[in-house]
Amino acid sequence: MTFIGAPGALRSPPPTTPLTARHRPRRQRCPPPPPPFLRCSAPIPPAAPKAVGIWDHLTRGDLDRALAAGTLRIALVGMSNCGKSHRSSQLLATGRAAGGGPAERGLVVPVGGKANGDATPGVPPLPAAPFTRVCVDDLIEVELERELSAAGLTGIEGLATWMGMPTDDHFWAAQETYLALEEGITSSAIASLGAGGGGGVGGGLGGGGGAAAPPANVVLDTTGSVVYLSTATRTALTTACFVVHLVASDDMLAEMTEGYFATPKPVVWGPREGGVWDGVRLGEEDGVGALRRCYPALLAQRRERYSALAHVGVPAEVARDPGVGVDGFWAAIREQLPEGQPVREGVAFSRYGA
Repeated sequence: MTFIGAPGALRSPPPTTPLTARHRPRRQRCPPPPPPFLRCSAPIPPAAPKAVGIWDHLTRGDLDRALAAGTLRIALVGMSNCGKSHRSSQLLATGRAAGGGPAERGLVVPVGGKANGDATPGVPPLPAAPFTRVCVDDLIEVELERELSAAGLTGIEGLATWMGMPTDDHFWAAQETYLALEEGITSSAIASLGAGGGGGVGGGLGGGGGAAAPPANVVLDTTGSVVYLSTATRTALTTACFVVHLVASDDMLAEMTEGYFATPKPVVWGPREGGVWDGVRLGEEDGVGALRRCYPALLAQRRERYSALAHVGVPAEVARDPGVGVDGFWAAIREQLPEGQPVREGVAFSRYGA
């Protein structure tokens, strides 16, 4: 006997319905053409997957508790001139105002005025917790200082001359040297988060670490080319730090493009093969034309990779706005997280914790 609904049961075909206008599949609209900054011959390669760790699924309560305990490890990523150095220096100054004696690896950018200079309605002021600031750009500059001095070069202009552009014969070798330095400095900075000024990292969220030094939060000011470091270093970054992307708008990308040609600065273009410069034939195409065609695509690629790397994003307009103090900036970060009390009782906010 065969039961209705059993495997192999005989079923009559469903009744046919005339294909009316209501049932006809909708005509697919052609997608709009990509914006100008995405038009380049080379496709944007996919970003490496971000490791899932303790900094994922954070609540505002988690963030607040880590900050108060001195176990917060935050990394700022994004384009150059998006506010990374300014905001990381503000956090360092906030710690100094607390008298916590934070340390800094790298050169400090002076911050004028009060650290907690703005009063955002309904937003509690950022606790004056000690911060250690690590600036990768400054540490690379220190490493390259001797080589630049030997060539009679100084400052950001000298570094731009030393690096050059993809149209220069020496560019790819200089870029390789720069990335090797950045790789070593960034990975060392991540590894050092469990020692020195980061006392209390090994303890829980309550700050019960066994280090003698008082706990200090850490803010890592990364370079714009952090997305071109090895997968291992990027994975270590997202595991050890709460990564915040200062997101540049389309208007800012256009502004950065014009600024690059008006005042050239050192820029890492990523891999020669498989990157935005792949497919450029300078014998068949004008160098300036190739740069203008591919530089906007480079910025778009970077923005996409920063987003893939980060846990949250904050508009770069907020980070760069002089009218937004450190309290407002911190509030913008907290707003990206769901409300809630700490959900990780006794868990250290570091891969070095137990």
